[in-house]
Amino acid sequence: MRGNLHVRFLGEGAAATPLPYPTMKTATGWGVRYRCPMTSGIEKAWARLRTWYERNLPSHVFRFRPGASRGEIDKVERHLEVQLPEVVRESYSIHDGIHGCGLSYFGYFSSLKDVVSNWDFFRDSELKHGFDWPQPHDDDPDPAIKRVYWNRLRVPLTDNQNGNYVFLDLDPSERGTIGQLIFLQRLQGPLEKLADRLDLWLDRFAEDLETGRYLYDADAESLIPEDQW
Repeated sequence: MRGNLHVRFLGEGAAATPLPYPTMKTATGWGVRYRCPMTSGIEKAWARLRTWYERNLPSHVFRFRPGASRGEIDKVERHLEVQLPEVVRESYSIHDGIHGCGLSYFGYFSSLKDVVSNWDFFRDSELKHGFDWPQPHDDDPDPAIKRVYWNRLRVPLTDNQNGNYVFLDLDPSERGTIGQLIFLQRLQGPLEKLADRLDLWLDRFAEDLETGRYLYDADAESLIPEDQW
């Protein structure tokens, strides 16, 4: 377990400064130089999700929260003592989570306030009594995931309110990727890697919605996988 560790993703020094969003691309045409805004992957993913929700769900069962400010995101980083990947920072600047109908069994996409609350819960649980996982009979996680139930470099981005979470993993195994998304199921542990980056996972979830792999249950006001309908 590593506490008080600050993670950098883009190298050290001035050359590591990330480009501002949205990125700009310089193009040349007819001898005139102009700059064209480029839509980022996380913006496209959120746009696909919003479009599907607005077209397929009753408006009262969901709300895409307004984006958080840079100062609010900075404050969360200081509390967690990590540097979030730029794609995660941009995601929260677009939407500070989804209220109401969430991302099926992955849970609600948490606001920054809930991220901090859930991270504090795991930290306090670790300090008080630790975690009794893994046991000898437990399955091994994906090779990209360290064989620990939780550590302070796993940031909870979703919560299904039944013990299942999607974590931003800033401390992967040697075969993993810093910033990968992993899924923790309460009884099985953190066994599944979902994607290398947040935008890739949200984009794939949006594609699954568009291709009918999830159905809306009006009674439960939630999304159910097609094979469980």
